Amino acid sequence: MADFGSVDPVAAATQMIRDYCGWHIAPVEEETLVLDGTGTNTLLLPSRRVVQVSQVLVRDEPLDSAGYEWSAIGALRRLGGVWPEAYRSIEVTLEHGFNDMFVLADIVDSVAARIRLDPSGMIARQGAGTQSVSFGGRTAQGGGGHGLLGTEKDMLEPYRLNWGP
Repeated sequence: MADFGSVDPVAAATQMIRDYCGWHIAPVEEETLVLDGTGTNTLLLPSRRVVQVSQVLVRDEPLDSAGYEWSAIGALRRLGGVWPEAYRSIEVTLEHGFNDMFVLADIVDSVAARIRLDPSGMIARQGAGTQSVSFGGRTAQGGGGHGLLGTEKDMLEPYRLNWGP
């Protein structure tokens, strides 16, 4: 079990959220992705919000912008052909992510607060009135003080990738 005592709780919470969602989410940033070809005309990018695609390379050769189109929700379509069916054959430089992430900030604050209260991640339940503490490990539901609660996962669902590796 990891001890978060020496880790920045905000950084740890942010990474938990990014791991759960499957991509960086926020802020908008430029990134170059190396992707496996599908042998079809459509690639699903690991993003839920694409702002701009500035370059596409196929087997290290630039593809003219007239040779593809992209959607804001993360699809890249090759026009007049298909993507090669080969690992690491496509390189896409794009800007993606969200800028206004109040929901994300609230969840980061909540998870970071739990980490600060219990750096070991071992407290499963804590009381106050009669001073009750229950210890346990992490669960799939995000128990043990570290992890995302079910309500937090529900709030993150619109940002979570539901495709790709």
